[in-house]
Amino acid sequence: MAMTSRDETVAVDFAPTAGDRGPGPHAHTPPVAVAVVGTLVPDVPAFHGPAFNRAGQMFQASLVRGLIKAGLPVTSIFSVEPLPSFPRASRIFGRWGTRSVADMRVRLVPFLNVQPFKSVTAGAAVALAIVAWAWRHRRQRRIVHLFNMTMPPGLFVWLAARLTQSHVTVSALDVWKPGALVPDTLRWRLDFLMQRHLLPRLDGHMVVSQAIRDDLVPGRRVCILEGGIVAERFATGTAPVGTATGKAPGRFRVVLSGSLEPYNGVALAIDAMRMLPEECELVIAGAGTLASLAADAATRDARIVSKGFLSFDDVLALYASADLLLNARLTKAMDTRYFFPSKLMELLASGTPVLSTCTGQVEAEYGDVLYLLREETPQALAARILDIRAIDAETRRSLGARARDFMLREKTWDRQGQRLAAYMMREVLGRSPR
Repeated sequence: MAMTSRDETVAVDFAPTAGDRGPGPHAHTPPVAVAVVGTLVPDVPAFHGPAFNRAGQMFQASLVRGLIKAGLPVTSIFSVEPLPSFPRASRIFGRWGTRSVADMRVRLVPFLNVQPFKSVTAGAAVALAIVAWAWRHRRQRRIVHLFNMTMPPGLFVWLAARLTQSHVTVSALDVWKPGALVPDTLRWRLDFLMQRHLLPRLDGHMVVSQAIRDDLVPGRRVCILEGGIVAERFATGTAPVGTATGKAPGRFRVVLSGSLEPYNGVALAIDAMRMLPEECELVIAGAGTLASLAADAATRDARIVSKGFLSFDDVLALYASADLLLNARLTKAMDTRYFFPSKLMELLASGTPVLSTCTGQVEAEYGDVLYLLREETPQALAARILDIRAIDAETRRSLGARARDFMLREKTWDRQGQRLAAYMMREVLGRSPR
């Protein structure tokens, strides 16, 4: 497989042998063992809450499965339950024990859910788990792959990996810069300082945005991987755009789905509705700190519908009912350079046309298969929606179909897992641990 220029000219041919395809009844012990550290939990009501992010959960689970299919043997998954600190959450301890996530076994580690002890106890529990894992696999070459550096703190993972002479790599999905999307407090300053200091010292980097590479690991070869899709969920496509039930005849339906947070443009979309004609409607689905804002807007304007948190199947049905999907990740009012909306992957794969801000590498990578919003104001958004509404419906459907074909060809998790596995084999296992 040849990697693209987005991976900094790394070219690798990686064809796993039959014995390297993961554990099985007749598989021999592979020469490599991989442990994954993250916040992966089952997508069930017991774990749904303010800190649960379905897009992030699907990202972690799908990428791990992609690595396994590509031939990297993931032998253990260690996870910290995503849970707001006490007293925002009523529980003082995070759940622990073994859970099943997408037919993979995940070990939840215990922690005290009270700051400042939460970070220390979660980090220490993960570090002890890594040391024990490394001892069990002491005859193999080892990679510890970390999803993000904040929780559990990357410092503990790095120390455990160094203590056991294991390689350590990271999927840098979110880098929280104080004063941007998180408060400018001592806690977040220390977190950002830790990431700036540790990221260059890791053995490999998968990043979701080019800005992370340019600012935090300059000069290093990285794998830029912003997300992916499970091909089976989109292989049959969706219903014809705008024809599913639940929409009044003649209405032009715009859907905004995902984490209802300020950086995802929820208020921007609501404000734009005031400037749109009666024939337009906005459906908002998801959970987050702005869920009440969406609900209040729905009570004041009959053209706004607040759906709340939906199952994935219901989300796909909602996409099929829409004329336009909205990815309104803000880039000007807030500093979101170190983020990429992985939700965009499923929007594009749905087959319904998408309107997106120019966040991250959206314009360079996806500009030919979606509509772009360059000015992030309610007036500009309303005008852009009206422009798209005026386009012939068949032309809009054609763009959505091209986007879906592109995603199924280039952005499946199987394909993305192969890219990251190839990067690890060449750039990580080809060197000694840093």
